Amino acid sequence: MLGQTLTTSSIINQAANTNTEQVRAIKALREKRMFKLICGATYTDFEAIVKYSQIFTRAGAHIIDIAAHPTIVSATKEGIEKAGVSKDKQPAIMVSLSLDHKQDPHFRRIELNESSCDTCGVCIPNCPTQAFSIKEGKLAYQKERCYGCGACVPLCHVDALTPVPIKAFEPAILPELWDLGARCLEIHVGPNFYWFESYLQKIREISPQPWLISVCIGSGFSSFNEIQEQAREIYNILGEGALIQVDGKPMTGYNKQDSSMLQSLAVAEAVLETNTHVFVQVSGGINDRIKGLLSQFDLRVHGIGMGSYAKKLIEPYLDDIETAVQIASKLVSSARPY
Repeated sequence: MLGQTLTTSSIINQAANTNTEQVRAIKALREKRMFKLICGATYTDFEAIVKYSQIFTRAGAHIIDIAAHPTIVSATKEGIEKAGVSKDKQPAIMVSLSLDHKQDPHFRRIELNESSCDTCGVCIPNCPTQAFSIKEGKLAYQKERCYGCGACVPLCHVDALTPVPIKAFEPAILPELWDLGARCLEIHVGPNFYWFESYLQKIREISPQPWLISVCIGSGFSSFNEIQEQAREIYNILGEGALIQVDGKPMTGYNKQDSSMLQSLAVAEAVLETNTHVFVQVSGGINDRIKGLLSQFDLRVHGIGMGSYAKKLIEPYLDDIETAVQIASKLVSSARPY
């Protein structure tokens, strides 16, 4: 077991007074009701992040997952403070890193070829974050609003839209992010799980703060047998209380297709069957049907992560905070199926 990695119990003992948001997230995981809002590893719209954080803090979210960028951590902190809830009701801020951003769909963004675009506008209503609009007769693209879902790509008949990898921030920035208020770290392993332990060791050398660690694995890169092996290894490395995010197909929840959720639930079941003492959180295409599916399959996961579907529902109400909080509260309740 990696020497500086903290177990859930030691985090609670060491952080009970200073890191209340970590303790709150861990308690929700233990009670199998943790809700995480996933803003996206490449989503950098400062003003929207402030509002999402304010809304979902009031709605009771336990973790807000954002890009590993100082400005975005500051935006999230600002939104949490604007929510006006007590410290013991605030969500923990999570930042995401990747072992290989070039192959990880979480770390990509759309690139617009303006010379190819004929301004047909088909991308506009199909973008869950309204990154596209028509201005002065041309297609305008706010790239900071893109988190790489790719919904627009197959719709473009002139191939003017291309998903490109966005380099993830390096571990060297983590001490600064901790000072700004981030308390959780998610490591996306993709097809390179064999790098995980050495990568984590590098993180611990650079940033020895007591991060609550989440590891993102999924069926997109591994077989179920490999996923079970990875879960056992994560437990061996991180110990009791490690958090594993299991992915279906990322960023597909906005189109209300259940196939990705079912894939994620199958991966979750595979991890739970290992009987290792880890927390399992489902993600990837999660929408409001998740509560019924968890109950139907009697699958006792510890939490859910909702991204594109949540953002699509809330996007029209970012300037109507009270309505947005009502919608967000119903989504947060999806993590309480029992």
